[in-house]
Amino acid sequence: MKDGERVKTRERKGAKADQLCMRGRRRRLLRAYGRECAFRFCMQGVASYNEASAQREERIDSDEGGRKKLWERNGGGQNVVVGMAVVVLGGGVGLVSRLRVVVGGGAVAVLGGGSAGRGAGVLGGSAASSRCRYHVFLSFRGDTRKAFTDHLYTALDQAGYHTFRDNNEIERGESIHSELEKAIQQSRISIIVFSKDYASSKACLYELVTILRCRRVSGHVVLPIFYDVDPTVVRNQTDSFSEAFAGYEEKLKAETNYGRKMELAKKVRVWREALKEVADLAGMSLQNEANGQESKFIKQIVKVIGDKLSRTIMSVAMYPVGIHSRAKAINLWLQDASMDVSAHAIWGMGGLGKTTIAKYVYNLNFHIFAGSSFLANIREVSKQPRGLIQLQSQLLSDILKRKKDRITTVDEGIVKIKDAICAKRVLLVLDDVDDVEQLNAILGMRDWFYPGSKIIITTRHEWLLKPHAVYKIHEIEKLDDEESIKLFSWHAFGQEHPTEQYMEHSKRVVHHCGGLPLALQVLASFLSRKTLDIWDSALAKLQAIPNSQIIEKLKISYDSLEDDHDKNLFLHIACFFCGEDKYFIIKVLDACGFYSYIGIQNLVDRCLLTINDEDKIMMHQLIQDMGREIVRQESPKEPGKRSRLWLHQQSYSSLGALKVLNLSYSRKLMETPDFSGFRNLERLILKGCQSLLGVSETIGFLERLALLNLEDCKNLRKLPKNVSLLQLLETLIISGCSNLDEFPTELTKMESLKVFHADGYAMKSSSAISRQVYQPRVPKPRKGPITPWYSQLPRSLVELSLIGCGLCQESFPGYFSNLPALQTLDLSNNPIRSIPDCVKHLALDQAGYHTFRDNNEIERGESINSELEKAIQQSRISIIVFSKDYASSKACLYELVIILQCSRTSGQVVLPIFYDVDPTEVRNQADSFSEAFAGYEEQLKPETNYGRKMELAKKVRVWREALKEVADLAGMSLQNEANGQESKFIEQIVKVIGDKLSRTIMSVAMYPVGIRSRAKAINLWLQDASMDVSAYAIWGMGGLGKTTIAKYVYNLNFHRFADSSFLANIREVSKQPRGLIQLQSQLPSDILKRRKDRITTLDEGIVKIKDAICAKRVLLVLDDVDDVEQLNAILGMWDWLYPGSKIIITTRHEWLLKSHDVYKIHEIEKLDDEESIKLFRWHAFGQEYPTEQYMEHSQRVVHHCGGLPLALQVLASFLSRKTLDIWDSALAKLQAIPNSQIIEKLKISYDSLEDDHDKNLFLHIACFFCGEDKYFVVKVLDACGFYSYIGIQNLVDRCLVTINNEDKITMHQLIQDMGREIVRQESPKEPGKRSRLWRHQQSYSVLKEMTGTKTIEGLLLHMQIVMNTSTVRGQDTATDLPPWQSAKAKVNVEAFVGMNKLRLLTLNYVQLAGGYRNFPKKLRWLCWHGFNLKSIPKELPLGNLVALDMSYSKLERVWEGTKVLNLSYSRKLMETPDFSGFRNLERLILKGCQSLLGVGETIGFLERLALLNLEDCKNLRKLPKNISMLQLLETLIISGCSNLDEFPTELTKMESLKVYRIL
Repeated sequence: MKDGERVKTRERKGAKADQLCMRGRRRRLLRAYGRECAFRFCMQGVASYNEASAQREERIDSDEGGRKKLWERNGGGQNVVVGMAVVVLGGGVGLVSRLRVVVGGGAVAVLGGGSAGRGAGVLGGSAASSRCRYHVFLSFRGDTRKAFTDHLYTALDQAGYHTFRDNNEIERGESIHSELEKAIQQSRISIIVFSKDYASSKACLYELVTILRCRRVSGHVVLPIFYDVDPTVVRNQTDSFSEAFAGYEEKLKAETNYGRKMELAKKVRVWREALKEVADLAGMSLQNEANGQESKFIKQIVKVIGDKLSRTIMSVAMYPVGIHSRAKAINLWLQDASMDVSAHAIWGMGGLGKTTIAKYVYNLNFHIFAGSSFLANIREVSKQPRGLIQLQSQLLSDILKRKKDRITTVDEGIVKIKDAICAKRVLLVLDDVDDVEQLNAILGMRDWFYPGSKIIITTRHEWLLKPHAVYKIHEIEKLDDEESIKLFSWHAFGQEHPTEQYMEHSKRVVHHCGGLPLALQVLASFLSRKTLDIWDSALAKLQAIPNSQIIEKLKISYDSLEDDHDKNLFLHIACFFCGEDKYFIIKVLDACGFYSYIGIQNLVDRCLLTINDEDKIMMHQLIQDMGREIVRQESPKEPGKRSRLWLHQQSYSSLGALKVLNLSYSRKLMETPDFSGFRNLERLILKGCQSLLGVSETIGFLERLALLNLEDCKNLRKLPKNVSLLQLLETLIISGCSNLDEFPTELTKMESLKVFHADGYAMKSSSAISRQVYQPRVPKPRKGPITPWYSQLPRSLVELSLIGCGLCQESFPGYFSNLPALQTLDLSNNPIRSIPDCVKHLALDQAGYHTFRDNNEIERGESINSELEKAIQQSRISIIVFSKDYASSKACLYELVIILQCSRTSGQVVLPIFYDVDPTEVRNQADSFSEAFAGYEEQLKPETNYGRKMELAKKVRVWREALKEVADLAGMSLQNEANGQESKFIEQIVKVIGDKLSRTIMSVAMYPVGIRSRAKAINLWLQDASMDVSAYAIWGMGGLGKTTIAKYVYNLNFHRFADSSFLANIREVSKQPRGLIQLQSQLPSDILKRRKDRITTLDEGIVKIKDAICAKRVLLVLDDVDDVEQLNAILGMWDWLYPGSKIIITTRHEWLLKSHDVYKIHEIEKLDDEESIKLFRWHAFGQEYPTEQYMEHSQRVVHHCGGLPLALQVLASFLSRKTLDIWDSALAKLQAIPNSQIIEKLKISYDSLEDDHDKNLFLHIACFFCGEDKYFVVKVLDACGFYSYIGIQNLVDRCLVTINNEDKITMHQLIQDMGREIVRQESPKEPGKRSRLWRHQQSYSVLKEMTGTKTIEGLLLHMQIVMNTSTVRGQDTATDLPPWQSAKAKVNVEAFVGMNKLRLLTLNYVQLAGGYRNFPKKLRWLCWHGFNLKSIPKELPLGNLVALDMSYSKLERVWEGTKVLNLSYSRKLMETPDFSGFRNLERLILKGCQSLLGVGETIGFLERLALLNLEDCKNLRKLPKNISMLQLLETLIISGCSNLDEFPTELTKMESLKVYRIL
């Protein structure tokens, strides 16, 4: 092809490429027309967003003339879209690898990658900066050009950094001014060389201003070089800089043109500010850094440049509208000189730009720190397999500037991070955090950090930001209207303002978006280049169906809600309650079965709603749209099938149940009703009832009334005297009641009143009123002296509003000084000249081991004790050098106690060095140690102050115990180890330290309450001198802290073994592909201290493990084992292990331990009450003791948790910083819906059950049989088709149930909650569709409303519980039931229709209505306390029963044919039936049958009877003779049978009898 044809072909392809781009076809551009055309297209451009923002006056106008010039200047428009800014982001070496084209009335953005894409874009909105044509821009005065600057330029060039300097880079014929500015924008770093004559050059000052503007806007890095001037000269403009500015000032004086004079004055001011700003940056000085040696100085500069260029710069927004102002406070915090370790949380709803702001401030400030890391999108990454480990590895790589380390466990990562961040000042950004585990895995404890380090966290979850973890919380504000229209316009039109014809539509879109940047960007990009008709249609559609991209982002917060309760609560509020009063919503939703206080707080914590200053619940319009869209998607086409239709509907079952009565603006209402029937009323609102003359005295009956609003009841003459009886009234509003004559005189009795508004109420007193100057409303004259009404205000008032009450300076009541709780006092519109005296009181931190020793490390002026303690806590190993005089130093003994405390709590390694003393001297405090302690004992004798004497005595005792403890540790002795040779001894110590530091220390609990006592036995076992190979199993239910204890003892003891390995989370790892092989690979790697071997099969791994552990004494921890194959694959046979090796296994499965050679089994005990409250307090309040007001609530939570550390930690963290109302609501909710985090952990044991048989058996026990006798449960469940003995044992082996000493089946409360939650989740909204019903109220509703289904297998209903009536044993509740039972306790038998699977039924105190034809026919257990018939109807289908309990019945005759017959407390039962038909009966319980006179001789037919209970049958006269024929009877109870005359004489024949009670 000829050259001319090639040119034409290229032109045709270029034009076609432009057409494709205009149509938005992004990917086809490169694929169809080649990289050359695409690159040529991308490089055509006129202005970036940042250039437009910084130089608005130089922008090309968008009128036709401007467009024509632009068209002509770019060759007739072949590669230009008219009126657009062309932005190139990323870039590679030469070509763009991928394109994204956004075309509107003004913007084309090409987002590219390529090999140089990493770090290529400082700020997404700058084309020049994001192309990064230069590494370095050199700014300098000509006096250094041929010397220092030339050498620096050469050094940078030789180091491979493409550097701009004006003499070589500017192309001929172009404007120097614009080219320099463009070069600055296209550079990553600017070096400013300050020389003596720098300020005399306006060009240099102009460059300086431009450089600093790029720094502020795009994170451009600036490095000031002070060549032959001091930074103070630059900062203060002294010496030669002063002379230069004096010249500029002279020019100002001489200038006669006002405009030019003001312009020059502005420039001078900007130059001065720029010099001051740049002098405050971290720079380099020739004299300070290199003592005047230029070559050395240049090398240092090149090194610094290399370091800065190696950092990754984050891409920010294309159009960063509003970012600078919102990032200002964070920038100031990052740039302060504080050496405190601090954290700043950026919090807000999705789409507000939290990540964008974090990137922006990171780009501006990362170079200030020695190391930095930006961990993006933590929420998503942590969900991936090994996600947290990926994040840990990235952080280490960023901080240490090396390839990513291979990390096997989260704990290993925590330890490595701790080592990385403790030695340098770092900046960390954790983006999109949504779980405490993420913070713990990445950050751990704040005291790990080097002084001056700073952490930024972005999150939607405020509850993560506890006060003792995060100091600063920065809530992101929405964009205001001006910012919103600007951002929308840039994305829709590529310019700062919409075109005139689109202005109104743009404002409508902006209003819809409500200041949310995400929404503005998405909708602008969507509407760009569309016609007005399409805009109209799109806006109409948005009202009904919101944009899916926006909803997807916002829905993340909704999806993060832990349970369906909070999700349904959110949907209710989104559909019905936006803008309503919080109190009102809580009352209504609580009545709907919600736990509203805690639920609303959960929604607030996730930014799904807010509570405004008026206590109204508000929600961003797009969040509300998201909620309603979720409901709409339930049935997009049929609204009737949705759960909510947001129409106005009200339904009241009865006025007596009313809690809120709002009659506002009922203008003809003259009197209130009789309130005696409104006993539950809590809020009475009569605002604006202008005809109302009085309030009924019956208001005194409203014992629960909390708010009374009478605002603007202008004709109201008096308040009822009984208003003072309202002991729960918190808010009283009488503002605008201008005709109120009489006022209650006993307001002081209302100790609950907190808010009182009396705006416009003219105050009267006997003296002061006559001197009033200002009185907006003149009350009618009153006769006689009047007691000031305000003197009756209660001392409990918190808020008092007296707007426009005519209070002047002289008449100001002094009584207000007696309101100690008052926080808000509003005296607006009162003629007060100054604040009266009576209310003034209302206005109020050669081997390469970073080592600490006190003489070098403690900063002057700081407390030695606190600094030493901090240094100990921040160290991994403590070396204690014992000399002869050691014990004579109290400071040394104090250090020793702290060191041992850290060893116990955090696993810190302690290495005692016995320098010139023997360990026995230290252990027994002999010789010089004895002398030292004799001195302390002498100090005790003369002390007369008992308190000080006891304190010193306690210290001496603690010191002695510490010395004994440390002497028992494995230490090193100069004489024993090195025969007194110090140099050799030191070498040995360094070697030991290196070995200890190479081991991975496991991260234990933040607050290790109760761990030490539970680990004591394992510690003693690990520290014994036995050379036997042995194993110790730590066994218990989930959440008890098995892994925590294993980590604790591992940290304390691994240094005692030649090598060690902690294989964490074996259950989870072994589920992964090649999981067991991963574990096999890790163990030899840990033991042999080398990289992981490549293992292809399990058998190969077993052989390699055998080779690794057979030659040295090792400590192995196998964490969370749940399968025998795991033990076989990792351990194999015991005889592989070297003598003295020890293995610790943690598991929930006891059966594993029975099947394997495990010698010791250690069952973990729950925390006791004292330990539980202590652990809870630390996590909830950050201290050992809670405030007094939270004490009772804390104890309730602790009781609920039942000593389970996991539950205590989760609930404490959740409740931290919540109000008492929310605590109450949370505790109530926990009774119905357990915490999802706790359930998730506990459910692991349930999921490990091998089949649905054991799972269903567990659910039956959790719902119906907790606390029941094992024998009884087995009989009933066997009859239901279960294999109960083996099933129950499987549950015991997995810690799901326990059998107590009384042979009853028990279950931890939270395990029971977990089982019941599994059943609840079968049908969260419709109980009738669940397999089991155990909540009496739900059972009653299902039967009453006849909504039961064939899925129901068991149902519990106790009517006395439903009716809030307690059952008192010993009271004849069967006969003396309350009057309501006859009506409400009746259930129609038809309710059981369809319940074909029902096997277990409780109907205590229920009366059935109708025939028994539809009564369940396959029942195995029927419990019917309070059965009110004299005999069991023959038509009642009880043929399949194995257990019948009719205690407290009116039975006189009994039905035949069951295994368990319980007729306890049947007080009218006088004789037993003929037992000849009860051949299968195994248990006969007649306890408390007071009318029973005798037992039939037919009892001899009960060949299988094992238990006969006749306790408290007080009228029983004799026992049948045939009782001696019961050869299987094991238990006979006749306690309380006080009238028993005759007794069988042949009891000796009953050889099976084991239990006999007669007392």
